[in-house]
Amino acid sequence: MSTATSKETIKTELEATLQQAQSALESFSSNTSDLVQLQQSQDLIGQMRGIFQMLEEEGAIALCDEFNALINAIPTGETADNEQVRIKLDAMSGGLVVLSRYLEFLGLGQKAIPAVLLPTINQVRRARGVSGLGEGHFFQFSFKPGKPSDRQAFEYSAEKIRQLKKFRHMYQAGLLHLLRGERTVGAFKYMGLALNRVDQLLSNAPCAPLWWVASGALESMSNHSALMTGPRKMLFAQLDRHLRDLIKNAPKSLNKQPSLALMKEFLFLLAMNPAESLRARQVAKFYKLPALGQSDEMLEEQRQILFSPGRSVLSSVSDALKEDISAIKETVDQAARGDSGFSSRALQERMTKVADIYVMLGLQSPANVLKQQAKIISGWADNAAPSVDQLLTIADSVLYAESALSRILQGQRQLEGSGENKAALAQLHDARVVLIDEAEAGLALAKRAITAYMDSQGDRLHLTNVIPTLNGVKGAFVFLNSMTAADLIQRAINYISRDLEESGTMVNQVQLETFADALSSLEFFLEGLLTDSANEDILKLAKHSLATLSV
Repeated sequence: MSTATSKETIKTELEATLQQAQSALESFSSNTSDLVQLQQSQDLIGQMRGIFQMLEEEGAIALCDEFNALINAIPTGETADNEQVRIKLDAMSGGLVVLSRYLEFLGLGQKAIPAVLLPTINQVRRARGVSGLGEGHFFQFSFKPGKPSDRQAFEYSAEKIRQLKKFRHMYQAGLLHLLRGERTVGAFKYMGLALNRVDQLLSNAPCAPLWWVASGALESMSNHSALMTGPRKMLFAQLDRHLRDLIKNAPKSLNKQPSLALMKEFLFLLAMNPAESLRARQVAKFYKLPALGQSDEMLEEQRQILFSPGRSVLSSVSDALKEDISAIKETVDQAARGDSGFSSRALQERMTKVADIYVMLGLQSPANVLKQQAKIISGWADNAAPSVDQLLTIADSVLYAESALSRILQGQRQLEGSGENKAALAQLHDARVVLIDEAEAGLALAKRAITAYMDSQGDRLHLTNVIPTLNGVKGAFVFLNSMTAADLIQRAINYISRDLEESGTMVNQVQLETFADALSSLEFFLEGLLTDSANEDILKLAKHSLATLSV
């Protein structure tokens, strides 16, 4: 028997076994006193596990193990809690559906990444009342915590704890936006800066390796524009709690070895997003991270096949939608020309159909606009000729829906607005984008100049263009109606003028890093103005940094 035939036979057997397991589970759901059906479902899942073991499919093996544990946890008998039974059976049914899609994926000859099944595994675990597994669960990698030795030994002081609290506030500010799904790239950078500062402060303390590894992972993820999944958000939130406990229990906590479980998760994320930044490369080299032969991009592609329509399906659906939208526009044109074949009922049905597809794609705003118009049309007489104003309103709605679909396919955010306000909103939005881009470039230039000044041991030639550039940034904040930020920029200008240009002595590195932190906070705040998600608390961090410098 050829290899291809053998694989097809195995796939056919798995599909048949899975269908039998689903059928047995459905029978038990209909009659929860029929434990024979439940046992049969468990036996069939055990058979599938054996086949997956032979195929070396780690993710599917783990899912079958969770199915088995969940079945054992289903309460039975007259005193069983029906709600708990339903929750567990729903999780089982959903998991088996995903497993059937997984078999289809294997049938394409693809090698699945085990972590692709983690969302389903964790859903089954939650139904059983146990915590979820991290993304690094299948990452088979042994290591000892450590980092390159630092010449300067760590010494505990109250001032360092105060600085740790400040860096935690920076981390939390970025984390808040990350959890909301706002400005992911900027949030990554700001959180990475905070972890970088924590790592530098802890130096060679026993707890330091975790923060060095996490800092490297965040830098690499930021460079790769890594995806932000639910488990990753939980991991970053867990790291914040770890930092809280580190501060609360100091100095004892500073002398403890770091959590190996947390370090493993961040090492996995670094391995999935191959190192590009200097720090990330250093971490990867120190721990001798293996090449996984997989990446975040591959994992997301497989996730889309299992859990969502995916971009290719979205494109296919969009083709069908464009045909329906063209047909709607043709109908409107016919009505405008006074064509006797116009049918308001046919138009209403087609618009309702298109609106439903928009809902399926997650485009709720245009879907609502189309549904509203369909509701109005449903009140018309079938062959009555609509007025010009009515037809123009329909045309506006269809064009808005068509534009929203086009923007989503191009990976752009929808612009809210309607009617005559859309053009004005778009022009204002474009003007703000240009202004914010220029201001961000100005802050980035200032930060590079400060770094060059520091690296050159105080060569003031690097500061020549900094004050004029920051004056431009200040003007941008004034135009954007953020007077607090404009005032902070002026204080930054005063610091450069007083301590860097006029002073004859070299400012120490700690002060320059504090000043760079203030500019980074202003940069992150500026990015939020574009999407109206600016966080005033970030300005407090910038104000605190500048106050430390006595400006």
